[in-house]
Amino acid sequence: MQNQSIESSQKHDPLLAALVAMTKLHHKPQSAESLIAGLPLENGVLTSTLFLRAASAAGFIADYVDRSLADINHLLLPAVLELDDGQVGILIAKETDLCRIISPESPEEINEISLEALSNQYTGNCYFLKLTEEKKTALTSKDWFWDTIKKSKGIYSEVLVSSLLINLFALVTPLFIMNVYDRVVPNQAIETLWVLTSGVVVIFIFDFVMKSLRGYFIDAASKRADIMLSAQTFSRVLDIKMKDHPDRVGSFANNLQ
Repeated sequence: MQNQSIESSQKHDPLLAALVAMTKLHHKPQSAESLIAGLPLENGVLTSTLFLRAASAAGFIADYVDRSLADINHLLLPAVLELDDGQVGILIAKETDLCRIISPESPEEINEISLEALSNQYTGNCYFLKLTEEKKTALTSKDWFWDTIKKSKGIYSEVLVSSLLINLFALVTPLFIMNVYDRVVPNQAIETLWVLTSGVVVIFIFDFVMKSLRGYFIDAASKRADIMLSAQTFSRVLDIKMKDHPDRVGSFANNLQ
């Protein structure tokens, strides 16, 4: 019954069927069940984001790009093409006016189609998959945590810049007070006071915006790291062999929490 459910899922999930076919084309066949194990499927099927996660777990370097059919380099083939009506096809060869494509449901059958006809069905989005020989990073490795953090290094760099600006803005208040006592009060320079006050108000507005953005970016990076680390952790837990399971399940669950 479970095998029938997986086969039914693969039949109605073009992306999953395409990923299974890609593993066969790269001589690293994997079942549909193993590819979607532990993934939060949406309505029982893979999305583009989940497809990339499943491909990465299967040992591929995967990328989802927007590229015209004419601009696809033959060195990047085979590639998974998104077609009309939610279907996909695997492009395995491309010549001047002719393309060879296979359907994920029947990967043994190669179909020839003109470049123009395929372009009419092609939506413009495709997946490039490259098999990597790197093994899954062990959970006990020192790199498993920092590799995940490095994926958000762009966000953290923006947080550092905003923190620097916030610290600079903190100098505005003492500088404002010093100028008021040194220049405005002795000279009764009301116009200067208005100019200084306007500048301080603008700085305070920027300070509020920077603090809000910094909090948003930190929260986004934290959620992203939490999701990725949780997925890696539970993926390793699911891969534990029965002989390696701890005797006390309760203490093991507490350690995971």
